[in-house]
Amino acid sequence: MLVYLDEGAFAARVQPECTIRGLLDEVRAALQGTGRMVMNIRADGLEIADADYDATLGKSVGTFARYDFTSADPREVVAAAMAEALDLLARADVERTRAIELFTKGTANAAMEHLGNCCRAWHQVHQALSNAIGLLHIDAEALVLPTGALVTSLNSIQQQFNEMRTALQAQDFVLVSDILQYEFDAVLGNWKDAIHAVAQTAAQEAPCV
Repeated sequence: MLVYLDEGAFAARVQPECTIRGLLDEVRAALQGTGRMVMNIRADGLEIADADYDATLGKSVGTFARYDFTSADPREVVAAAMAEALDLLARADVERTRAIELFTKGTANAAMEHLGNCCRAWHQVHQALSNAIGLLHIDAEALVLPTGALVTSLNSIQQQFNEMRTALQAQDFVLVSDILQYEFDAVLGNWKDAIHAVAQTAAQEAPCV
């Protein structure tokens, strides 16, 4: 069995009957005090997918011939993810403006394409924030933004999406346009505040030990 950590050979001590989770624990132990953590595992060249993660970790290490572990400083990962999230918001806002224009003209089908682009970008932003909060073990209730606790802002964002979803289901495109135009400035403001707060927390975090 071959084991590599950040492309360097790793001398694993686990026995063949041990699980992949046991190997992961050994790699994590080796990273103690470095400020880094395992971010990715590949088995025989294939990344262990999230959906199969727990089941795969329970298998014997002998299941695969080679393991590649990739580590990173979680603070750097979060900082990069938050910068990308801000870029996504900016690009999505261009799509939002175009969707509003088309809804106003009564061309709902064309508008929906731009709204779909917005929603995909917003979903990525939401996922990036959720991942960052989990990665840094941030207490979403304790982290305070200008509009209140982080968790309150995230809940407010979800409420606006629920309102828009209801309007879409009713095919009330006038209401959809109004929500996008008059209510989403606050939503995007909350998102930006959340992103900046999480990025700032990442910058202030002590290295993992």
